[in-house]
Amino acid sequence: MAILPGQTLVERYRVLHQLSRSANGGVYRAVDLEVGRDVAIKEVLDPPHDLQYQFRGVATHLQEIEHPQLPAVYDMFFLDEIGQYLVTAYIDGIDLQSLIDQYGALPLHIVLDGARAACLPLAHLHEHHLYHLNVKPPNIRITPDGDIFLTDFGLPGMAFTPEFLGYLAPEQLAGECIGAACDIYSMGATVYAALTGTPPPIATERESGAELRPIQADNPAVSDHINEVVFRALALDPKQRYRSIETFSRALDNHGAATGIEIIANIFGLR
Repeated sequence: MAILPGQTLVERYRVLHQLSRSANGGVYRAVDLEVGRDVAIKEVLDPPHDLQYQFRGVATHLQEIEHPQLPAVYDMFFLDEIGQYLVTAYIDGIDLQSLIDQYGALPLHIVLDGARAACLPLAHLHEHHLYHLNVKPPNIRITPDGDIFLTDFGLPGMAFTPEFLGYLAPEQLAGECIGAACDIYSMGATVYAALTGTPPPIATERESGAELRPIQADNPAVSDHINEVVFRALALDPKQRYRSIETFSRALDNHGAATGIEIIANIFGLR
């Protein structure tokens, strides 16, 4: 059953339009009719029993933790024989993928400052033994005020659209052990894409011999140090990656996380 614009779910959420789609479902922008606020609704279609259990557990934990760069989790509901749904705050703004599509390889200082800012909510999740599992440019949003958010949490076992497979660690692609190392790989792939304009090769292709193209080939401003940092985050063996997302963030030179004003000013400076 497709969810259409104008449809009201559980007599409360009126769907405005679809934000994204995957093999497992989608993400919708909607209005909470009870309180009159915009929300995002993540859909997981007809999940198997084990994934249903994980969904409920992750949703409950997300409701219990707060971070200024993570969308607030408001609600969770089920539609019989269709799927389950997570309701979060809708984050207005532009996503990193849109910037890459428009400009290609982005300036080094913007990428490093933005990446370090995006690592903060990821570190907060890891501190609570939660993993995002869906870090990629479309899910890093910059608000009109310049705040950076991580959106659209993933779940173990979820399928992904082909164009975003390059952001998944090999163990995540294989459905094996999931942990912080997966998010570190995905953040490394996101930084790589932002600095080059294209995602890295899919991990399975790399395991078959495809090589990572040096970042400097597309962005001469990138130093050997930054190239090595990103390549380490993208190591196929999770034991060879950084031990924590904080360590990866610190390794991205000494730029320090940018303020919202600095980031938004840099973005407009690209024009």
